Amino acid sequence: MFLTRGRLHLNINEDWISHLKEYFYLCIDNVRQNINEIFNNIPEYFSILEQDRDIIKRYLFSELRIEEVFNTLLYIINDIRK
Repeated sequence: MFLTRGRLHLNINEDWISHLKEYFYLCIDNVRQNINEIFNNIPEYFSILEQDRDIIKRYLFSELRIEEVFNTLLYIINDIRK
């Protein structure tokens, strides 16, 4: 990775994308494992009910959503490279 005339250049190939995807899913798993601790650190005045926490979890960890987020990330990376 290096900068030339204000542009970021990455050697993006299938291997790089594979590593990015692996890291992305590791981050998702990390959040999934720590979600209750994350909720517990939200100030009480926001008062997130347990049923709302369940809704948030279903949204955040929906496989379809996760796939769409990753595909959007790839789209942005490809757009930046133009």
